[in-house]
Amino acid sequence: MAGCDRRELGYVAVTLDESRSPLEKYQELVVGNRNLWSLLKYEMLTLGVSAMPGLPGLLLRRWLYPRLFKRMGRGVIIGQGISVRQPGKISIGDNTLIDDYCSLSVRGSEQAGIEIGNNVFIGRNSQIKTREGKIEIEDFANVGTFCRIASIGRTRIGKNAGIAAYCYIGMSNHKTDSTSTPIIFQEMDNRGGVDIGDGTWVGAGSKIHDGVKIGAGSIVAAGSVVHQDIPELCIAAGVPARILARRRPDALGETQHRKPTMGTKDAGAAVNEDWWPDAGRQEMTVASARDGVEIRERAAYVLRRAIDEINQQLPKEKQLEKFDDAPIFDKRRGAGLDSLVLLNFIVTVEQKIEEEFGRSINLTDERALSQNHSPFTNIGTLARYMAEILSEEKSHG
Repeated sequence: MAGCDRRELGYVAVTLDESRSPLEKYQELVVGNRNLWSLLKYEMLTLGVSAMPGLPGLLLRRWLYPRLFKRMGRGVIIGQGISVRQPGKISIGDNTLIDDYCSLSVRGSEQAGIEIGNNVFIGRNSQIKTREGKIEIEDFANVGTFCRIASIGRTRIGKNAGIAAYCYIGMSNHKTDSTSTPIIFQEMDNRGGVDIGDGTWVGAGSKIHDGVKIGAGSIVAAGSVVHQDIPELCIAAGVPARILARRRPDALGETQHRKPTMGTKDAGAAVNEDWWPDAGRQEMTVASARDGVEIRERAAYVLRRAIDEINQQLPKEKQLEKFDDAPIFDKRRGAGLDSLVLLNFIVTVEQKIEEEFGRSINLTDERALSQNHSPFTNIGTLARYMAEILSEEKSHG
């Protein structure tokens, strides 16, 4: 099949081709060639064994399937009912587990294939599929249940990466340039595949578009849709996903101390009322803001309203407190909101700022992410960052 027309690789094109017999179509799509011995070997090795339950099935697959795949390492466990297409282009490393009802599928030339490393886990009902591309799942990666990893380019899941359940990685589309040709018969829009870096975590239900690169050690919150690159050690969330914070690289023995400024909570300490003014904030307007102190007070009022609103959605033990050192997203201390709630909180703060000041600002732009200390570490850092931005906007306005 090397050098063949890409259009001939499509499932629809093959099945609708009247020049091929049903047997030839089956051989091309399932076995990968029209060699009779390859067909007989595939059928003999999978007949009755793929669906066999329990220990007998596990033992028979462990014994027979090394003859089926391009390579199958030691200690591999193949679950019940897995579907395999063109297994001669699939390699599986040592001590890997492929759970029940997974699908491993290759379509394309000899350069296409799937390479699964050592100590990898592929969860039940997940699909790993490539068409004229290559998918690499590196050592110790973990793919949850009901995931789909698809590629028409080169897709890599890095070492120790975690892909939670129901993720779709490699979302791609047909081109739509022609209106006279049905979309399903037009070429795929190949953007080069997906690269997910080592140690990355992709939360449940996330969608990663073709062409995206996610840097090592980054976190994608559950339910996110990622269509742009994410640098290493970042935390991103949302539809579309945007970067909320950066993770602090491990530094053995590093200890940082910061002197409290505008109201800290010690044992029995009360909220600093100068920092959290209550009365009369609704009546303030942009025109009445005469100096930085007043803007700071109004920013504090906005933040207090946002905290009250987000706390209504959280259980008592997870609620934000209103003192300077109260954590919002403090990775060093392992305290504060989870990434999805953090995104909701930031959006709420931005909405309250627009209501109070009549201005739309973005708290997660490049400036915020380039700070030595994240503005979202605690209440004090966020309040000061808000006041700083609002003061600058007023002076430029």
